[in-house]
Amino acid sequence: MQLYQKICIGLFEAHKIVYAFLICSSIKRKEGNIPDEYWNILLRGAGVFNKNMQPAKPLKVAHFITDNSWDMLFCLQRVSTTGSVQKKDYSSKAVSHSGKGNEQAFLSRQTTS
Repeated sequence: MQLYQKICIGLFEAHKIVYAFLICSSIKRKEGNIPDEYWNILLRGAGVFNKNMQPAKPLKVAHFITDNSWDMLFCLQRVSTTGSVQKKDYSSKAVSHSGKGNEQAFLSRQTTS
């Protein structure tokens, strides 16, 4: 604790939060509570994936979830609890990426998955 406090003396307030996050996430990763796949998505982003497989963003969340955040959520959803990427097939249904319409189809897929 003293080491943390001494390091924080030299940091700006915003950097103290980042430093605390790095310490906490390192502990959680070593304990195995944060899978490497989740950590890689956090560090590198959603990466390259087929947007045709991604369901449309529901209208209920369109005002506070950005397109980049929706991409990240989609990629995180594909990672199973075992750490492997799930192969879900969304290609059988037409998907709109405009954020309009198709909300019901998305919600019905989520409740049946």
